[in-house]
Amino acid sequence: MSPISRLSVGRKLAMSMLLLAAPAAYLLVRYATSSARAVTTADIVAVGATLALAAAVAVSVARHVVESLRTTRRAVEHLESGDLGNAIEAPAGDEWGALLASLGRFQQGLRQRAERERAAAAGDQQARAALDKVAINVMLADLDGNITYMNEAVTEMFRTRTDEIRKQIPQFDPTKMLGGSFDRFH
Repeated sequence: MSPISRLSVGRKLAMSMLLLAAPAAYLLVRYATSSARAVTTADIVAVGATLALAAAVAVSVARHVVESLRTTRRAVEHLESGDLGNAIEAPAGDEWGALLASLGRFQQGLRQRAERERAAAAGDQQARAALDKVAINVMLADLDGNITYMNEAVTEMFRTRTDEIRKQIPQFDPTKMLGGSFDRFH
């Protein structure tokens, strides 16, 4: 990595501006210090070399900015599509590199969260499979009182006792319990 590539984008831009302003400053100083001195070939070469250097630095900065934007855009597109396995590399030690490193940490956090959720869902699935087969009635509800799970035993009990329950709750329908509120039994 070259010394210029390790500079921040702001410093690269400032350096480009200074290099672009240097030829004009050089000529102003030359004319201010001599009364009637003509522009020499050496003056023209010095100004041309400074302008060429400034143009090279400006092109380097522009390429770096464009490539950094492309890399950042690709990383964000992978995240947007749910691809958490894409490696996000932060090659530059400037602001773009810091942004890409931050995106990499964000992606790693999302990946870890997704893995924890998958593990929890697998555990929930195992628990539900076990509850489906127990002989006692099991019904689960969320914090709002909506029935989220009914095992086979409770489903069978409600199905076989529908007539008895309808004597107390005429609108009772055992096929519409899941997702409904348990408050209907009060």
